[in-house]
Amino acid sequence: MADGLLIIGSSQAGVSLATSLRALGHDEPITLLGDENHRPYQRPALSKEWLQGEITNEKLMFRTQEYWAEHRIDVVKNERIIRIDKNDDGSGVAHSMSGADFPFDRLALAVGARARRLLLDGVDLPGVLYLRNADDALELKARVPGVREAVVIGGGFIGLEAAASLARMGRSVTLIEAAPRLVPRAVGEQTSAHLLAHHRAAGLDILLGASVRRIVPRGDRVGGVELADGRVISADLVLVGVGVIPNTELAESIGLVCDNGIRVDESALASDGVTVAVGDCANLPNPVPGAPEGDRVRFESVNNAIE
Repeated sequence: MADGLLIIGSSQAGVSLATSLRALGHDEPITLLGDENHRPYQRPALSKEWLQGEITNEKLMFRTQEYWAEHRIDVVKNERIIRIDKNDDGSGVAHSMSGADFPFDRLALAVGARARRLLLDGVDLPGVLYLRNADDALELKARVPGVREAVVIGGGFIGLEAAASLARMGRSVTLIEAAPRLVPRAVGEQTSAHLLAHHRAAGLDILLGASVRRIVPRGDRVGGVELADGRVISADLVLVGVGVIPNTELAESIGLVCDNGIRVDESALASDGVTVAVGDCANLPNPVPGAPEGDRVRFESVNNAIE
């Protein structure tokens, strides 16, 4: 029996690849492998509807168990790939930390990105959190009942969404962004201005052009955030959302060219001409009409992962 396609990464891009292949009539075996101990789930809702208790855990799931079985997609949970032996024709074997082996005829990397960590005094204090995956969201949700004041560091989409959710849940929230406007990497100035006005009207205290010096303790846990100008913003909880780092380690280990992600062509093929890379980990030619020759981008969005 053929080993088929192994997709490493079971978030939006990996799920979209598997389901699209079946919809297009691809009949070979497909293994969808993730390193979390959860069925494939939607990440965007973690900072919004799920955090606010508006949807259940089951509503986060992409598909039912029956769907995966009916479409012969083998979903594997809780397996972290640490080494890949790949042949010139694109086939090979992926080796998991658990000792399990996953042979494949074709490999797709949908390995995503990880939260960028702050390198400041106090970042290891209890109550300093990041929000990237379901386990992060579970910890955040468990702490919210004991929180009166929260500080969110980072005015990108994740930080802004989480800050808005916490404010809607009745918490006093201060959002700190180092840039002069919100979501500076993803939207234009007019949209930034609209977001600023909207969220300030909704009760968020938003500080722009503000740098963080350190996280301040209160006893043995977090107590606030000290800014570069000496101000201290009191906090029972600090949520950090200062961007992500693409997961390129596996790609680099098998000789694929990486530069702010795994470099792919317009067909999502990596430098070996056979391995596919999709989603947050992929650096692709800019698809916007009229983009300069040779311009490349790495998108962190649901739409990009699906397309």
